[in-house]
Amino acid sequence: TVSVLYCDDRWDSAAMSILKTTKLDAIKSFVSSPDALAVVARSVPEGSADFFQRLAAEPVEVVALVRKDYALADIRRILTSEGVAAKVEKEALYEPWLRDMAAMCEALCDLDKNEAVRFWLGSERGCKRYHVDFVPHRLLVTYAGKGTEILPEGAGDFKAYETGKPNSKILKNPSARWYVNQWDVAMFRGGEKGVLHRTPDEALRAPTMLLRLDQADFWLPKNDAEFLVSLQKSGA
Repeated sequence: TVSVLYCDDRWDSAAMSILKTTKLDAIKSFVSSPDALAVVARSVPEGSADFFQRLAAEPVEVVALVRKDYALADIRRILTSEGVAAKVEKEALYEPWLRDMAAMCEALCDLDKNEAVRFWLGSERGCKRYHVDFVPHRLLVTYAGKGTEILPEGAGDFKAYETGKPNSKILKNPSARWYVNQWDVAMFRGGEKGVLHRTPDEALRAPTMLLRLDQADFWLPKNDAEFLVSLQKSGA
């Protein structure tokens, strides 16, 4: 079980609200909330650094569809078939980590009232420019490496971002930026109501381990609308 670190807090401004909480259930209301970002603070389990150092010794990239009602089984099967499990499956943290990722998938499914999520797990990140995501919302957990860099209201120039300016023009107040901690759950709102963020330089240069979850139906072709409905019944 992963414990939490600090109490609920919400930062408000004229254009942006950021929620910091210790309760994973809080993200269930994210869609209807005013928040551009919600961060669930959690502690880092013992042995995490060594575990992910071994896991990321060789590049990892896994893309799959994970079903809510079979999340743990799906993730176990996917990591085994991709050769990821063989690296660390005998480690004490492996099963708790699988259960944690399954809980993240279930939480996003509950938020969206969907039967599945699009699952991405990788040891290399490349979003070096400040940006907002072109998805309705996105869940990130950085298990290893430097967490996502956040530019709260007033720290970044959104117009500079929109007009294609480099990071040096987008960043207005370096002292105001902050980083999501390892194992914290970050739920981002996409589009014009999102918060500017990027992969920090440290994570571009060194191995990391990032879980990224998106709405499955956002990525599926429109003519596959019935696919999600059939997932729970298929057992495949």
